[in-house]
Amino acid sequence: MVINTASSNIANNLKSTQALLSRALGRLASSSKINLPQDDAAALSMSLRLRNSLTQTAAGESNLTSMASLIHTQNGVLKTLDQFCARGAAWGSAALDSLRSPSLHLTPKG
Repeated sequence: MVINTASSNIANNLKSTQALLSRALGRLASSSKINLPQDDAAALSMSLRLRNSLTQTAAGESNLTSMASLIHTQNGVLKTLDQFCARGAAWGSAALDSLRSPSLHLTPKG
């Protein structure tokens, strides 16, 4: 006995397609309630859009949190640089004063 696999695959696909079609037609004819997203393409599309919107909102929140952390880090660096520049300016003016008046000497604190 020779079995033609291509024809049996086609027959199986045709049978399952006919079963799905008869189920869909039965639901349409009876006006049955839509229970699954696959029964209503518009609702499925809307739910996918809402899910995508939620994902984008979560990603935006994560980006804002990361940006706030970066700003706090930059603020700390700028404060340190400000202190460094103020200390350098004080040392520079003290050095100029000591050059003008030899009796004054720059002594580090500490």
